[in-house]
Amino acid sequence: MVGHSAVRLAAMGERGMDETPSSAEDIAAMVDMVDEAIGAGALGFSTSRTLLHVVPDGRQVPGTFADESELLAFGDVLGKHGKGIFEAAARLGERDREEHLPKTRAEVAWMGEVSRRSGRPVSFGLVSSNRRPDLFRKVVEFTREENQAGANVRPQTTCRGIGVIYNLANRLPFRNAAWKQVFDMPAGDRLAAISDPNRRADFLAADLAAAADKLWIFPDGDARYDCRPEDSLQAEADRAGVAPVELFLDRCIASGGTLNLNYPILNESLDSVQEMLDDPMVSLGLADAGAHVGQIMDSSQPTFYLTYWVREKQRWELEEAIRRLTSDTADLFGIKGRGRLVEGAYADVNVIDFDNLRLPQPEYVFDFPNGAGRYIQGASGYDYTIVNGQVFMDHGEHTGAFAGTTLRS
Repeated sequence: MVGHSAVRLAAMGERGMDETPSSAEDIAAMVDMVDEAIGAGALGFSTSRTLLHVVPDGRQVPGTFADESELLAFGDVLGKHGKGIFEAAARLGERDREEHLPKTRAEVAWMGEVSRRSGRPVSFGLVSSNRRPDLFRKVVEFTREENQAGANVRPQTTCRGIGVIYNLANRLPFRNAAWKQVFDMPAGDRLAAISDPNRRADFLAADLAAAADKLWIFPDGDARYDCRPEDSLQAEADRAGVAPVELFLDRCIASGGTLNLNYPILNESLDSVQEMLDDPMVSLGLADAGAHVGQIMDSSQPTFYLTYWVREKQRWELEEAIRRLTSDTADLFGIKGRGRLVEGAYADVNVIDFDNLRLPQPEYVFDFPNGAGRYIQGASGYDYTIVNGQVFMDHGEHTGAFAGTTLRS
């Protein structure tokens, strides 16, 4: 994707960081860059408008306050090329507390206009939140109105909650001097430190950075994401008759330091997720696995979709689930020859042992440059992954084949 933040900063410098509208000359300079990138094969244009996305000094990322004329100009580039998708982290519900949500309605409206004017699809991230549980329904309603007026706008959402993961190798939501000392230690020394009975009282005196009824311990065995209130850290601690910190401390020590805590912050309710995914207008996507690598692990979503929603809950037929994971997304992004087993397409195939498909716990590993860490999460039950006709993965092991190519629009 061509990033709005990058082209705006390149064209406008520091002026691109504030709420001052871009000039006609600014837009022309940005359009030239987007035109070059789409011509070179970029999949589309991406903009961020949510107030949650900031640069290190606290200002919003470039493009957050771009007006409609600037956004339409980028859509026109896609229309000129007849390819590419316009994607947005939209501003939905933010600074919009009136009953009829006029600002949110206007946000969806400009996306509809971009699609109608350019003839290209528009996709944006849609999530539910326990803070405003009905907001996503209104956004879906607004989107449907735009599509009935000739647009092609597709919200995309996750198949489970988007959550921050805590564990001893990375960080925990406990705040006091004793825990700070632990996380100043090398990761390999932390288990011994929290197991020291002479320091136990200090660890138990910690404050929680997140409410214990909003935290869930990953259960033993395969990873679970159906975070029911009766299974929260607070509820488990209440049943055990101990404080939440004490329960976690004991369980973490017993696990050898590998225990994970889940703090879902969006799409917390799987009932809401199901309602969104029941709508054929909503596509499956919206993963942060490549962004917040020390906080969030979303790359396991396809496996969760198959194991939880299809195999366990039998909510969708397997064929429909595979379509949503493959051809629906490929078609939306205009990637030709992908997502279907048909003659003439690229030979990209997963051979899946569906009955034995499993999703293990997330794990924090230190395999980035300079020993930096990230979360990973494997899966079993994928017998083979074939890329361009060559076996790429064999029962979870890389074969050494590199037959992939850069995807271009």
